[in-house]
Amino acid sequence: MLKARNNTDLFDVGMTAYIQCDWDVCQAMEQAFGRPPRADKNSSFGYKFVMDMDGNGYSGRFYRLLQSNSVVFKQTLVEQWHDDRVFPWVHYVPVTIGMDEIEDLVKFFSVRGARQAEEIAAESTSWARAALRPIDMTIYEYRLLLEYASLFEKTT
Repeated sequence: MLKARNNTDLFDVGMTAYIQCDWDVCQAMEQAFGRPPRADKNSSFGYKFVMDMDGNGYSGRFYRLLQSNSVVFKQTLVEQWHDDRVFPWVHYVPVTIGMDEIEDLVKFFSVRGARQAEEIAAESTSWARAALRPIDMTIYEYRLLLEYASLFEKTT
């Protein structure tokens, strides 16, 4: 948050909710950092760079952000099914938990690495369109239900 406050020309960052803390702590954080109006879930499609961070588990925004034609900066510790299909520096830009490098990454991809940024954004969008089709999700759900049903199948 401090890096964002000191670099408003580079970052548009805000906390949308203060949860899982004591009431007085949540109130103090909201007073210190503020709370911007809640953004539409697709508003990130207008940005050149977007940030994806895990919360208590995996991020539910990652696949939508991959489709945004933006460079996705991803901070994660969570292993997911796509880890052998979605590659750092090809589909997204990895960021450490401390995010010490985020300012330098944004500056690099804004100027000298602009062409690479366009390539990463295009690759991620292309992958998402090919791998996250609604029909694939329907087929997966059907297969999951078949596997689940087999657990309850009576054997004689």
